[in-house]
Amino acid sequence: MSSLKIYNKPFELKDMKEIKESKVAQELKELVDELTRENLVTTAMGNLSQTNLTEILKYEFTLNPEKLWSYVRIVEFCQIKPRMRVLDGGGGLSPLVFYLGKKGVEIFVLDLQKDLIENTKKVAKKKGWGNIKAIQGDIAQIPFPENYFDVVYSISVLQNLPHKVKIKAVKEMARVLKPGGILGLVFDFGKSVKKREKYFSKKYDFFHFPLANVKEIEKYIILPSGLEILGNKELSEKIEVDKNFIRKTYLSNLKRKKNFLKILALPYLFFFSKYFSFTCYSLFLKKPK
Repeated sequence: MSSLKIYNKPFELKDMKEIKESKVAQELKELVDELTRENLVTTAMGNLSQTNLTEILKYEFTLNPEKLWSYVRIVEFCQIKPRMRVLDGGGGLSPLVFYLGKKGVEIFVLDLQKDLIENTKKVAKKKGWGNIKAIQGDIAQIPFPENYFDVVYSISVLQNLPHKVKIKAVKEMARVLKPGGILGLVFDFGKSVKKREKYFSKKYDFFHFPLANVKEIEKYIILPSGLEILGNKELSEKIEVDKNFIRKTYLSNLKRKKNFLKILALPYLFFFSKYFSFTCYSLFLKKPK
């Protein structure tokens, strides 16, 4: 079985060989290029200082290898199709939201950050994507009724929530999912670096709380959700990071900032970076009918 057919797994570099052949991946790149030509903002970083309009290394803030892998898997494994009603939990201004909107999906995005939500609305309005609904809100308190969405997904959000809040968020995402619907999750996996983010929310102090092992995935996601595992039930704990891309990204940012002290730190960043201790994990769950 190819790695792409294994739903529940950590990111591995070999996965990119199949992702590069994906029609979804190519269309995502074309969309980011389209938005960039029109001077419209999109980002996968949750931070308006890191967008397609500030990239030096192409796609570093929008479709870097792990993000591209995440987006393709969500679209393909959640079986998202036009006219479906889909919830993105925490992906304000994400390329995937715009991709799905362009495809005719009724896509709702819920994000705590007002600036990301306002910019999502602005881009959707300028492109005429009225099926994109951007709402400021909390995935631990989703403002929709039970059994409302065909698909719910969340990418690179759960690691920012303390474990108790993760449980609340997972229960909420399962609650609003229709019977037979799919929940797709991608989250950081491995050793925590306890890194405070550049932005703060009124409700949570954001730290880095990745799930460290398969037992924690079961404890904080699978069991609280009440959902069934979709696809393979044996979960790998392998951690493999695209260090080359991360190093190139560091170098491009250091060149831009022209910070002498940071340049002196390059050998450490290249070979001992704390970011090399974790990867991202994809998990797909299905609500029983």
